[in-house]
Amino acid sequence: MASTNFGAWLAARRVPRIAFIAGFFHLGLFGVVSTAVVILAAIARGWRVAVTDCLVAGALLVGFALVAGGPWQVFALSAGAVWPVAIGLGGLTGQFGTLILPLQALLVLAGTAVAAFSLTVGDTTAYWARALELLAAELEAADMQVLASPEALTAWAPVMTGLTAATAVISMVLALILGSWWAAGAGGPALGPMFRNLRLGNVIGGAAALAGIASIAGAGQLANDLLLVLATGFVLQGLSVVHWYANKRQWSWPVLLLVYLPMLPALVGLTVASTAWLAIAAIGFIDNWFPVRRANSNMV
Repeated sequence: MASTNFGAWLAARRVPRIAFIAGFFHLGLFGVVSTAVVILAAIARGWRVAVTDCLVAGALLVGFALVAGGPWQVFALSAGAVWPVAIGLGGLTGQFGTLILPLQALLVLAGTAVAAFSLTVGDTTAYWARALELLAAELEAADMQVLASPEALTAWAPVMTGLTAATAVISMVLALILGSWWAAGAGGPALGPMFRNLRLGNVIGGAAALAGIASIAGAGQLANDLLLVLATGFVLQGLSVVHWYANKRQWSWPVLLLVYLPMLPALVGLTVASTAWLAIAAIGFIDNWFPVRRANSNMV
């Protein structure tokens, strides 16, 4: 496969790896590619090689920003927040040959960050309301078209902490899947079996159950935010169940599109997409306690 050959080629060449890490980092959605290469390096070459790659790529980013007069501090802080996490995820995947431990660690990290942010800020809804109002004002001042009114933007304030953390988790998981796919061509573990065996286990499942109970009981915004982050993990487990069943029944990949397409808000609208995400998360949560697949010895 082309991806296998590409992964082997990239794993064997440091200069192209560093170019990909530095070159794609600041390109919006394509930043996932940068993170995926870091993960590839950690899986295929080890965390020490990945650290060296990131240090050189970071120096290049800062250097280019200084020459161009750009905000080098933003690049440095962003890279310092993202790349160590990517190295850790890749290191766990390469050492243990599973996606379970990396995803568990990522969810714990995201949940801890949400709790720390909430404790530091206090009223997160008020914080995001001010931030969104400032954003809307800046966009209007720059004569940029705003798709929603300032009132509609600030209506998102109560869920912004959880939504931001969940989006970061999704972005990192996409990079983990892409990096693991490439690394399989360089001697890393095969992605398919790892993904089909994904199960979050009792600790994450118990935390999600407690967050759900606290959210229903109206215990506060922190419970809602944590539930949103943990639910993202169970969406992945739900998709893992779907892929396991598809592999067992030998479905062709177009059939899986019937699962993924309703999850795209831009295609079906926010209401339908939210319902689809909730349904997949429910499958994952049920599977976590009443496994529909064979028992997995990696479950914790």
